Amino acid sequence: MPRKVDASLQEIKNYIPYRRARNGQIQLALAVKEAFEKEKILLARYPTGIGKTISVIAGALAADAQKIIYLARSRSQFQAPIREVRRLESLGFRVPTVVLMNKQRYCLLRGSSTLSYREFLHFCWSKRKTGACPYSLEVDLKGEFPGVLTPKISRELGRENNTCPFELTWKYVRSTRLIVASYPYVFHSELRKHLWATLGGALRDSVLIIDEAHNLPSFIVETDSYTLSEYDLRRTISALKRLGGPVEVLSDLVHALNFMRRYKRMSNGGRGLKVEDLLHHMPSIETIAKYLFSTEESAETSTFMWRVYSFLQALRDASHDHVVSLSAGDEGVVLKISLVNPRRVSSQVFSDVRSAVLMSGTLPPRDYLQVMLDIPEERLLESSYPYVWGSNVEVVIVEGFSSRYVSRDEYLYRKYAKAIDLIFSFPSVSRAVVVFPSYSFMMSIVPYIQSRPFVFERRDSPLKALLGKMSSSEKILVLVVARGKFVEGVEYTLRGKSLVDTIIIAGLPVPEPTIENEKMYEILAEKIGDKNLAWKYVYLYPAYTQVIQSIGRGIRSERDKVKVYILDDRMRGEGETYLASYDFVVSLGKLPV
Repeated sequence: MPRKVDASLQEIKNYIPYRRARNGQIQLALAVKEAFEKEKILLARYPTGIGKTISVIAGALAADAQKIIYLARSRSQFQAPIREVRRLESLGFRVPTVVLMNKQRYCLLRGSSTLSYREFLHFCWSKRKTGACPYSLEVDLKGEFPGVLTPKISRELGRENNTCPFELTWKYVRSTRLIVASYPYVFHSELRKHLWATLGGALRDSVLIIDEAHNLPSFIVETDSYTLSEYDLRRTISALKRLGGPVEVLSDLVHALNFMRRYKRMSNGGRGLKVEDLLHHMPSIETIAKYLFSTEESAETSTFMWRVYSFLQALRDASHDHVVSLSAGDEGVVLKISLVNPRRVSSQVFSDVRSAVLMSGTLPPRDYLQVMLDIPEERLLESSYPYVWGSNVEVVIVEGFSSRYVSRDEYLYRKYAKAIDLIFSFPSVSRAVVVFPSYSFMMSIVPYIQSRPFVFERRDSPLKALLGKMSSSEKILVLVVARGKFVEGVEYTLRGKSLVDTIIIAGLPVPEPTIENEKMYEILAEKIGDKNLAWKYVYLYPAYTQVIQSIGRGIRSERDKVKVYILDDRMRGEGETYLASYDFVVSLGKLPV
């Protein structure tokens, strides 16, 4: 037995292309290898800075996994596995790698980049149908396959060989060792069906690695959601009239638009609809399909219809695990079909692969992931590493605050503003980031904040500009929103050191009690037979995870120290225990406001 462990250690060290492994890397790689050999789902809670990416790849390679499917949320997160594979290649270990992004990013045709993704799919289909796309579907490349096939390289090869870059990429998926892909390739039903069919029997010998897995339940829900707005219908009707479209189609679309307009005076927050009732007021999918796919002329001019068709298709396929809602939005009345039971998708995914790794520095508790993702208890394996710089984080839970929806009024907004101003006035505070539970809550408090200078996240705020203001200011207040682009995966750093010394959690970022969340709560409560626990899974645990994500913006290396003020009583008790599990220094406090 000892010799087997020693052999595993040496093999794993061979796959870590650095002079020496960091603390925790060997432990994680061994856990990945064990999970693969025992056909387990590994929950890996490892903090930033450990070097998780190469560790999980090394463990999978040492386990001799035939396919390694590495999922990342964003393009920037694709760079880590690509960088590590190239390092391995420089040491003589060839790991053929294909990077899969959405099909639109491979297209060489002019005009494709300005479309929404679902519109692009029809654009691609119509160009192919009418012969307007000059790039062949047949792939016959000359020369050796590149070690790492990125979209950029695929486009270059496609242009040189007069071949569709996406088809070129897909041809090599079956023969490659590592697939780096975006989440939808596995968690969107249609894309997964295509990938699974291509991989075939290789799935039985594959390991699925999911980076930033703390967001997985919510991402699965978002992936399987479809919207149709009043603006979409007006745009479609206008285009059809201009093109002389069929009277039957126009009549059905106008009827649907009038139905949506009747709800303009509805109360805020929206309302749920029955699928059968909505189908009665929507155009016939057969009528829309006949127009879309019957003639070459309609194929060339019907991009506007694609969103309508996609929505109707999703509506027809909706199950009891979906919710249909109608609400007022920026584009008028908006219809939305939402998956509210992520278990429906995740259970199928995890049963198809031999092994999986869910990794994150802020991975939620085991029982939460087990229930939300429907992972059998006997398949679970856990591995964690201490939050290396936890003692550098001092957390104060400030008593006398709560951002509960029922408590929100002008008095509460002024109270939060005074607390933020007071904390920012402390001599120890230079650059403070204030994290609000929602954009609307932030905008209700902004008018009462007296501190200067301050900058707040707008819907179109560029990250580069915000970081520029922070680095050029000796004292500044930055207001951002939980789950937004300035909290998830953002580095507030300068020359490797955090710019942030103070973080204020201005209200616990509990998800809003939307129609979708309430339905998810009902489904879980019925499934597990515990309403209190179901409420925690839908609302409380996601909030805790966002608090840890927010704190992580201030601690990026062993040199960083950050003080955190949580302005919400709901973080007491169970929340204190959760914070302490990260080795943070936690205390209770008060502010004279």
